[in-house]
Amino acid sequence: MQRLNHKTALVINAGDPVGKVVAERLGALGAKVILHHEDTGCEISQTLSTIKAMGSRAVEIKHDLRSSVKIKDFFGTLIISHPVIDILIINGSMSNEGTESRDADRKNLLEIFSSGSALINERGHIIYLSPIIRQILQTGMPRELSKDLSTAILAHSRTIGKKKAVFNTIIPYGLNQDILQQNPEAGSDHIHFSVHNTLLKRYTELDDLANLTEFLASDLSAVISGQYFLTNI
Repeated sequence: MQRLNHKTALVINAGDPVGKVVAERLGALGAKVILHHEDTGCEISQTLSTIKAMGSRAVEIKHDLRSSVKIKDFFGTLIISHPVIDILIINGSMSNEGTESRDADRKNLLEIFSSGSALINERGHIIYLSPIIRQILQTGMPRELSKDLSTAILAHSRTIGKKKAVFNTIIPYGLNQDILQQNPEAGSDHIHFSVHNTLLKRYTELDDLANLTEFLASDLSAVISGQYFLTNI
């Protein structure tokens, strides 16, 4: 474990279960955590209280990021109060299946990459938690992101590399949730996920994602950039 004292972390979409566990892990390591969310809910309040109870600082920011203009406005406002971000978590892991294929959502994500990269500190860390893979994959076969996302991630990795900063992607596969364990007879929209399709023969847990994020957010990963980490295949 490497402490993150004196580091500022921004978690985009901190209100879902993945954002919550990642934000709390960063807080537990001593980072100041900025919790972004689009809807007010008890989840954010609980996460805020939990991080503060650990002795770390935490603030919440509610802002709609569903357009390029709103994204630019968010980062433009953020830079006034927090001019430097050491760790940026772009959490899209709970997105619905097919979200990445929609042009508007993809463009918004690319804008977040661009605006976030401009804000990242020297030797900072950007981590993209991509949407959860719900279909069955063949063991050992990687799932690639769409070509434009892959190209954008590589481009931003090179850009922030000038700051000696890093940009990596986590692709969650087989997260232990009821939605991933639907009965295959329920219809084509419900795909049965079996741990027998993985090498580890177990589900990916939320703590597993937090553990990997902890490593990629620390200086232990300072020479790893532009990489994709597919969990539990």
